[in-house]
Amino acid sequence: MDPIAVRLRDGDGPCSGRVEMYYNNTWGAICDDSWDILDANVVCKQIGCGPAQSAPGKAHFGPAQSSFWLDDVGCKGTEWNLYQYPIAVRLRGGDGHCSGRVEMYYNNTWGAVCDDGWDILDATVVCKQTGYPIGVRLRDGDGHCSGRVEMYFNNTWGAVCDDGWDILDANVVCKQIGCGPVQSAPGNAHFGPAQSSFWLDDVSCKGTEWNLYQCQSNSLGKHNCQPNEAASVICSDPLAVRLRNGDSHCSGRVEMNYNNTWGAICDDSWDILDANVVCKQTGCGPARSAPGKAHFGPAQASFWLDDVGCKGTEWNLYQCQSNSLGKHNCQPNEAASVTCSGKVSFPFPYL
Repeated sequence: MDPIAVRLRDGDGPCSGRVEMYYNNTWGAICDDSWDILDANVVCKQIGCGPAQSAPGKAHFGPAQSSFWLDDVGCKGTEWNLYQYPIAVRLRGGDGHCSGRVEMYYNNTWGAVCDDGWDILDATVVCKQTGYPIGVRLRDGDGHCSGRVEMYFNNTWGAVCDDGWDILDANVVCKQIGCGPVQSAPGNAHFGPAQSSFWLDDVSCKGTEWNLYQCQSNSLGKHNCQPNEAASVICSDPLAVRLRNGDSHCSGRVEMNYNNTWGAICDDSWDILDANVVCKQTGCGPARSAPGKAHFGPAQASFWLDDVGCKGTEWNLYQCQSNSLGKHNCQPNEAASVTCSGKVSFPFPYL
């Protein structure tokens, strides 16, 4: 099963708010029973913000707008997904999926929840670095897309240790900085020793995260590394995007070039936020629409991306969350398209 999505609502920015979890096509709240800073830290990592600053309860950012998916959460703070904690909640015997008797899953058994003291309270979080995921850069490489990995936190750039460093970890870095897929993940200070201390050690990514801080690792600053253990990456050049068969150079079917081959983008989950990234990358200003269903003709080759989920602020389509390159379940008539405003903006500088 894919990781269950989490979002923050009604906060002061993208890194604070009421915690909601998406499961079974429904967004539900998290109860504040036992909610603490360790639980909040998992949420902050999952959404790509910095470490948790606080974990207020009692509907600090407004009451739950629907039912609850989780209660009595007890994270260690090192998990990378809130659903790694094994307790789940379901509603049974009601008029639909939003009403019913509350049951909790624990120790392989579903059990009822007593109504003593039952109230509408929900968990919230406030993450540090509000509004900005923790930054990453590459230093002393051969260009923009290679070098020693450094991460910015608490107003300081620090290195990443090569303990356990592999191609999956490196791929997250390549996506985060807007380069193409990873080519190699050298360790042993391949691009020179760490110039300061280390922020991350024992990093273990799945390769699908869009921010290095989302990956499982030791706590920030906790390491046993020497300067000659700095991790590095070598990424391919940024992946070019083009629009085909449209009414102008700023509209058409979206195609991406990878491995010297142009391929389409599937329209599964395709929306205006995804289209906005394409329009910016092609220098065509904000998106006007994001038609699917092969609006500008069916795919002429296979698909490179499926289930794209951009925030709209990325400046390269490959930075957006998606399935792995080439992994899809799409037919030619599911090609994604865009129509941009045509107000030319400064294009992506590395294409």
